[in-house]
Amino acid sequence: MSDIENDDTVDPIIYHIGKDDLFGSFLEKTLNNDAELEMELTKVRRELLFRYCRDNNLDDNEIRVVKVIACHCFHNEYVFASSFRVDFTMSYYRSYQPT
Repeated sequence: MSDIENDDTVDPIIYHIGKDDLFGSFLEKTLNNDAELEMELTKVRRELLFRYCRDNNLDDNEIRVVKVIACHCFHNEYVFASSFRVDFTMSYYRSYQPT
């Protein structure tokens, strides 16, 4: 899956979510009804999934963002929107057995 491209448009969002304690707390602890924010968070989630699958690694800031988004989704009872690319990536890595 080395052909997974980096989505540079979400890099600043990932950076700021991870570094902004107030915004991170907002996402972790409050309910959100802003559709635009949800669409951006879906892009971030998808990018971090692909980044992890491509590199098999996330830096500390990216791991914090994953935690923040996970809490956000739990509190909002949010079901991830999926796409063919996400489904394919997940099924590929679930069936992958290192040799």
